[in-house]
Amino acid sequence: MSEARDVTAGQIALSLGAAVSEPAPDNGARDGRFLAADPRVRLQAWQERLAGHFGRLAGTRRDSGWPVFALEHGLHESDRDTLMRDVRECAVIGPTRDVPLPWIVYAVEIGYDYSGFEYWQTFESKTPGWQQEWRGRIRSRFTAFAATYHGAEPHGDWADQFNIIAWPITHGILPRDLQRQLAELLYDASMSFRAETFSSAEALGRHLQARCLGYSSRFRQFAENTILVGQIALALLLQDSGDTLGGAAVLHTDTLARIVGDLNRERDARQWLADARSAARFRVRGLSSIPLRGRTNESTPHGGRPPSIAEDAEALPRPRLLLREESLNKWQVRLQFPNLAHVAATSPRTRNVLARSQGRVAGATGPVLATGRIVRDAAPTVTLAAWPLPDTQLLSFDGAPPELNAVLHASFRIEARESWLFSIGSDGQARELATRVLRAGASYLLLQTAETRNPPAGLGLRAVQVACAGIYGLRIDVPTDVPDVLVELLSSVLRLEVAQTLDVWPAGLPIPDWSGDGNAVWVAGHPVILGVRSDHRLTSLTFTVDGTGKPDVVCATDTSPGTPMFVQLPALQPGTYRIVIEAATGDDDTGGSTSISGSVRARPGLRGELLCVVREPRSATAGQGGALSFAVLPESPSLEDVWEDRIEIHVAAPGATSIKGCVVLRAAGGQEARWSLSLPSPCDSDAWRRQFAAVRKAAESKYDDAQTCVLELDAGSLGRGRVTAERDFTPLRWAIRGNGHRAVLIDSQGCADLAICLVPCAAPSLEQRVEPTAALDGVAISDGGALIIARSGRLEVATVVVPPQRVNSLAALSGVRPNVPTPAREASALAALARKAALWERARLAGSSLAEVRRVAAVEALAGRLASVVGGERWAEAEEILRNRGPQAVADLMRGLITSRPDERAVGVMLAERVVPSAEASTVDAERALVDALRPFVRTPNLDALAAYALRLAASPAQARALVDAQRNIDGSSDAREQELIDGLLNCPVILRAARYFVVATRALARGRVQGERGMPWER
Repeated sequence: MSEARDVTAGQIALSLGAAVSEPAPDNGARDGRFLAADPRVRLQAWQERLAGHFGRLAGTRRDSGWPVFALEHGLHESDRDTLMRDVRECAVIGPTRDVPLPWIVYAVEIGYDYSGFEYWQTFESKTPGWQQEWRGRIRSRFTAFAATYHGAEPHGDWADQFNIIAWPITHGILPRDLQRQLAELLYDASMSFRAETFSSAEALGRHLQARCLGYSSRFRQFAENTILVGQIALALLLQDSGDTLGGAAVLHTDTLARIVGDLNRERDARQWLADARSAARFRVRGLSSIPLRGRTNESTPHGGRPPSIAEDAEALPRPRLLLREESLNKWQVRLQFPNLAHVAATSPRTRNVLARSQGRVAGATGPVLATGRIVRDAAPTVTLAAWPLPDTQLLSFDGAPPELNAVLHASFRIEARESWLFSIGSDGQARELATRVLRAGASYLLLQTAETRNPPAGLGLRAVQVACAGIYGLRIDVPTDVPDVLVELLSSVLRLEVAQTLDVWPAGLPIPDWSGDGNAVWVAGHPVILGVRSDHRLTSLTFTVDGTGKPDVVCATDTSPGTPMFVQLPALQPGTYRIVIEAATGDDDTGGSTSISGSVRARPGLRGELLCVVREPRSATAGQGGALSFAVLPESPSLEDVWEDRIEIHVAAPGATSIKGCVVLRAAGGQEARWSLSLPSPCDSDAWRRQFAAVRKAAESKYDDAQTCVLELDAGSLGRGRVTAERDFTPLRWAIRGNGHRAVLIDSQGCADLAICLVPCAAPSLEQRVEPTAALDGVAISDGGALIIARSGRLEVATVVVPPQRVNSLAALSGVRPNVPTPAREASALAALARKAALWERARLAGSSLAEVRRVAAVEALAGRLASVVGGERWAEAEEILRNRGPQAVADLMRGLITSRPDERAVGVMLAERVVPSAEASTVDAERALVDALRPFVRTPNLDALAAYALRLAASPAQARALVDAQRNIDGSSDAREQELIDGLLNCPVILRAARYFVVATRALARGRVQGERGMPWER
């Protein structure tokens, strides 16, 4: 049976109206229809029973507003099994209009067991006779359920992307494989629970969503539906705690018991939930009820209104400049950024960019901030080699949404001025001050855009070297007894002043951060205690928070000069505050200059301001316990990240020489395979890769079916660590079957515009079209291997698949040599070749170790062909030698072929001198070395941009494409920008030849690395 169109929600509501008004008993009683031979009759009986149950459930929640979930069907295990059997027997007629509820329960039960990868494949395998075109009916049945029974509705980017399966997954409430992560999140977030956290289910959901950065990608997608997450969390934490929820059950009692029972099967999850419940119940004492949504006028960080990234711009702490003395009288400039975890909580797009993208510091040629550091590190810091230009945005991210770019543009900038004052602390570091006021007996550094030459002797002034281009340093050691001549010099020439002081500092418990110049960070829940001391006798003190005009604390005192006193301020909620301190002195009624650890004078008497940031506490690393030190980057890696060595690991246990490790690959259905390994202590990323290489080889046959990889570390009594990596969850994904001989497309979205291509490893530029229906059944892969590509709109997924085979020689390992036809010497044709090379390089790998070998060979062939066409005939001969004999054999030859012009001969010599130092340098330094070698000889207006692109194209086409995509925000189309750059290289081929030589020579130097390895050779 088929339907010409989907029924609307209103029509379903009408068709179910009679059943709702005359509900069947919900006590498991059966009439004869449940025993009828015709499964359609049995399905009609289920329809009436479920309609009665859901109708009553919706009625009990009408006043409270809590939505109804299809998993709250009230059926016990035996009834569930019977219903599932009856639906399968009617599968050939599909989910019809007259009996939607049994199908809804059937779909949601599969959703409850869903592991995040193959919902429709699982559904179809369990439902004989199911037709793929019926998927839309499932969605229409759920939308009708939501309209009829006030059912839950999916929300968030994930729900928009997976707009069919989002319904059964959402109504499955909490799929089994996410239950452990939710219990862990509740435990991690419990230390930051406060009464306002529970102002509504929505507020609790946002509170949890903001703290799930370190969890799996699928869990983060699940947490986007903050109302759903908040409702589940309230049920788990508070439903059985009396009248806290106003007497209304957030979830059906049997359904909640089922989830808790599944969750309690694991010891850690059981303990996490118990601890989180205790914390939650302590915080909600005295609350009468908790609504689903907050009031529309709530504006607190935990209220009902989502935080706005634009509102955070003013309160966002600014980046801080720090100076460190790396050698005598030579200082290093460092730029310290604030943690942006709270900004990441404002939207899924912002969170994904901040957690999964590198940050570029101070413009296109600045250093790179590693992926995720801006939301993981308390204060991520980079070293500056050049002083940023005035009004330069100090931090940017590729693909950042406009609202994030606006905040970074407004808040992360260096002002256009002539000098910056730093106070030298007892730890040897110098911290930037907000004012230009000096204190007697202290030491300072003044950074200036213009150099101060020959400062007068005997006044504590001397020039110092700063390892940062474009800025100059002057050290100022202020004596205890400041002479008038120094005061005049500081005031008239350097525009600095020496003042009487009112020192204010954090007291009591140690705080996370204190700059020494009036900027402090407290953890919410800890008392804000300030110590105060002056070099004058004080008669009174007032403390005013956020400039309200009315003092929050007034202290009458009569302290002698130099005597400290301590004041505790009222409790402060998370946020940014400006605390104004005013002091009346007994010996200076007219007032004077003042410095409150660097703050400024505002009116008679001593007055200053303290910038106070109160943040929520942060939990320890998830999955870690004891004294074991364990860090992994990115913090929540994917399975592909682990398999393809794209993670950085540090493990150490004090006093231990080795740490036991275990790698677990888990497939659908719970099947798992384990491999043990022994890691040295401490263990860095290089040691991890050496150990994991043996595991990867042994696990090849299990990888393609695996959905999760768990790395377990055990140092005995010293502690343990654990990280879980899931496969990237995308609407399209290739699953490898038949021992690598078949690639099956997993389409979780039901894409209507699918385009499938197969590119043989032997011909990496030749795409062969494949029918989408064939891809869903499985594309055959020959022994030579292929790149298999699926495209739908802007979505593109690609995997390199090579079936396992016996390898008896190097030739067999490499396979058939890739053949790339010579394209026209035109920017459009070469840009297409560059895009194809980037696609190969970014493609995922199937389990066979041959896949990496064939991918490298394909990328080298494509990049070499492109360089040959741009470089010319003689350069093409050098590229052929490179393919046949490797970088050691061709480096010197390439250096001689960079240019034939006499006035450019020195380019090769200058680059050769830079190969050794650049092998250990950063990408930015390598770019600068290339530009410095070319600039005296090459005359082109955009040399910097062409050199940056050429260097990446020569080493890694994927990184070259990433650079182009990053410039798309400014220049428009990525493809047009890439053609423009390649056209520039065609007009000035010496740039690409020099870049290609530089990369090959650096690889030849790094003989210990795998020959032909992709990526920037100077990055470890």
